[in-house]
Amino acid sequence: MITLRKKDGKIFLIYKPDQADPNWVNASLKDDGEVFLRSKTFTFKSEDLLKFDDESFKEEYVFLFAEIETGNEYYKVLGRRLGISYDVYFHKDIKLSLKYFLAPYNISIFKKIGRLIDSDLYIAGDNTNALSVEDFNGLVKNFPSTYELQKYTDARLSAVLGDYFSSASQVNEKYTQYMNKKVSAQDSQISKIFKELEVEKYKEIIQKLERMLQQPEVFNEKQWQLEILDIVLLLFPKYVYAFENAVVRDAYQNKNRKLDLILVDADGNVDVIEIKKPFDEAIVSSGKYRDNHVPKRELSGSIVQLEKYIFHLSKSGKKGEEKLTEQFKQSLPQSFEIRITNPLGLIIVGRSNNLTNEQKADFEVIKRKYKHLLDIVTYDDLLARLKRIIAAWESR
Repeated sequence: MITLRKKDGKIFLIYKPDQADPNWVNASLKDDGEVFLRSKTFTFKSEDLLKFDDESFKEEYVFLFAEIETGNEYYKVLGRRLGISYDVYFHKDIKLSLKYFLAPYNISIFKKIGRLIDSDLYIAGDNTNALSVEDFNGLVKNFPSTYELQKYTDARLSAVLGDYFSSASQVNEKYTQYMNKKVSAQDSQISKIFKELEVEKYKEIIQKLERMLQQPEVFNEKQWQLEILDIVLLLFPKYVYAFENAVVRDAYQNKNRKLDLILVDADGNVDVIEIKKPFDEAIVSSGKYRDNHVPKRELSGSIVQLEKYIFHLSKSGKKGEEKLTEQFKQSLPQSFEIRITNPLGLIIVGRSNNLTNEQKADFEVIKRKYKHLLDIVTYDDLLARLKRIIAAWESR
């Protein structure tokens, strides 16, 4: 049995032999000058063996495992004691246990690490190159378990035997399913780091949007578009650029058209966005036409306008891409190119909180009719999306 104990600025490894004859340790030190414990996870020389008057160490072997150097915040473990070429430094606040050194099947964790590093390893603390305690714990936690190793072995064998035995062919699939579950169940440490910031960010966006919706009349159309565009870029992070007055050629009328706003994603693909100030009853009619609530002029006009923009963009082809890239090259990274690849549209218009259930149902039909080409979003949809995002972050 092995335990680790801190005392007087040192860490001791205490070994109590499980064998009937505990003198094998002394014999190994005398004959070979060193002793290996737990399948060579730990290696000690004669000078590491200590004698104590402390009764708690009676009938046990006590080895010096690590000690704090003067003025240091780390316990230093000599690499030779772990069977590796470099020393390992543990921050003094880490509570060490055997699980940090020994994986299933008596696999030495640090021997595996030692094959991949080329300098001393610091764990936690303020050292600029230190591995964070979260990352180290994650590394230890995700070391293959006995069950996983057995699954892997079975999967490798099934790759050969599966062509001959139908029962063997299912093993590889089971291993893949197991690994997929394991990966999806892992905690995302980076999400925990940014959780509070993300929640605060989206709460601030909601407050801003609600203030704007209370007094839309204080903004002119241009100001409103730019304010909402700022929110859109935060809500749809795939877009990295937004440009005004993009020029696109109308080959049918032999003239240029200007698109109010375009969005460009990280790969350079362009989409079109139309942002309208919210007005009452700007989405669907309150009355019915042939028993249906039909789109209001504000909405139908935006749809037609966006359809035309998308049509002319698609027709402009390679020349259109080159002209847009040239138009906005001062705002783009070097060699970044705008691409026109089946552009989509986004319309932000009106309020839906005051619609009846029948109006909402007909509005949903309208939205789905154009889903292949554009997305129609109300300001209440934006608020609902923001609240769902906050709820998702808070649940992590």
